[in-house]
Order: sequence, then C-alpha cells, then structure tokens
Amino acid sequence: MAFEVGSGANASHEWWLGRVLALHRKAASGRSHGAVDAIELDGELQGVQVVAAWYEPQAGSQRSEYTLGTARADTTRYSLEHVLGLPRLDYSAETDTYRLVDTQSQLEALDAAMRLTMPERAGSARTHGEGREAEGRRRERQHEVPPASSAQPEAARDRGAAAKKRAAARDQQLTQSRE
Repeated sequence: MAFEVGSGANASHEWWLGRVLALHRKAASGRSHGAVDAIELDGELQGVQVVAAWYEPQAGSQRSEYTLGTARADTTRYSLEHVLGLPRLDYSAETDTYRLVDTQSQLEALDAAMRLTMPERAGSARTHGEGREAEGRRRERQHEVPPASSAQPEAARDRGAAAKKRAAARDQQLTQSRE
C-alpha cells in the first residue's frame, strides 16, 4: 500500500506490505455498510477500505524478508485505491519470516507502482499515473476516426462535380480561343 510520509518539502513516499484483516465498503452517503467478505479486484474499488496488519522488513534483508509485526497492526481504515499490488510471500515456519517470491522482480514492480502515485512535479496534485492515463487518452483521441456523416460523401460528390464542370468550361474556352 502506498503512503506519503511527512508533508510539504519533507514528504516522502513509501510502500508497506500488509495483511488484510477486514474489508469495509462505504455507501455513497459516506456511511459504512460494514465488513464485506470479498471484493472483485477488477471491479469498482472506490469506497472500499481495508484494515491491515503490517509486515516489518527484517534488518539487512534489503526488503526481501519480513515478519508480521503486531506493533504495526492498526484499526485505521485505508482506502483500497492506494493498494499497489498483490505481492506473493512464502512463509518459513523455521524462522517465522515471510520472503518475497521472485524478490527482485516484485521489488521493482512495487517501486514502479509507487512512482506512479508520486506527484509529477513538486507541489503538483497530478501524479505520474494520472499523467500517464491522460497521455493514453490523448493518444486515443488522436487515432480516432471521425464518425462519417451522411452529408460528407454527398458534399464531396458535389465539390467533385463542380470541379469537373469548371474544368470542362476551361477546356471549352481554350478550344474556342484556338479556333
């Protein structure tokens, strides 16, 4: 999950791994419908909130090994819109730790997703992700074919017919002037 830590010029962005303890869906009125059992991740996430326990990185593991920390468990409801992904962790009962599967690939993906949540420029409200979405929409608009209107082909025929008449008139004038 993505977090902005601090504020203003001192703000930094970081991600934390968490275990979902409860999901809640808010109604449009802002009131909570209460806990829900499951949600579709490719569905509408607006209004869905998550309560989580946070994994703590093991010292010296370079963010590859974690313990499930009770100190970072909280009851705050965080918007599910801030979830960056679903990393896969393997548990070792021997060491009571969790290790990221395919560590380097997942760390790179989490870092890249985190960058998308960051402002494009200092003080900007628009994130890199929003900028990327806007660029995609702009490109789609540039490649759209305008809808064909029934009047357009007729107008084109009329212009073509008028051009032919003018050309015929010029040819006739040239022929008459030569005679």
